Amino acid sequence: MKTATVTWVTYNNYGTLLQAYALQRALKELGHDAFLLQASFSFHNILRKWYKSPLRVLKAWRRNRAEQRAEQLHPRKFREFAASRMTLSAKKYFSHRDLLNDLIAADALVTGSDQVWSGKTPFPPYFLDFGAPEAIRFSYAASIGSKARTDAEYLKKFRQSLTKFSGVSVREFEALEQCHLAGIESAVL
Repeated sequence: MKTATVTWVTYNNYGTLLQAYALQRALKELGHDAFLLQASFSFHNILRKWYKSPLRVLKAWRRNRAEQRAEQLHPRKFREFAASRMTLSAKKYFSHRDLLNDLIAADALVTGSDQVWSGKTPFPPYFLDFGAPEAIRFSYAASIGSKARTDAEYLKKFRQSLTKFSGVSVREFEALEQCHLAGIESAVL
């Protein structure tokens, strides 16, 4: 089964990259043709909303430049690791619209791990709202961060975002609690 994974990957954090690698390796060992969607939304989303907070764009740009300089001074070779050890999508996705406009050839879509469900509102790409309608969708150790959201409006959106999922697996007890509060009783820790 051709399986596309989408997760929050930065090329300056050992944990996020190793989690993406481990998930891909586990899927391949189970016999799946797994690949990681090269998706990076954060900087593009900040730029798209530049008029709301020009200072936020400047801070994001400075942080991006600082990360590039740090990589030059102390190369940790994250990109080289990903390119040599992982199967990556040929195309890079910089926005939610990019994913919606592309027919991603995958029988299954999986999201999971580091902070994918930690936003103030459910971020559609991490809830797999793209791809073929018949593709199987599931989460693997999806993380909400350190605090569960319990307000009724958020829980309603959270539940709606997971309606197409065949299975939900979360990383933290708080995430499991959030799923149960949203009425997703089949979620597992």
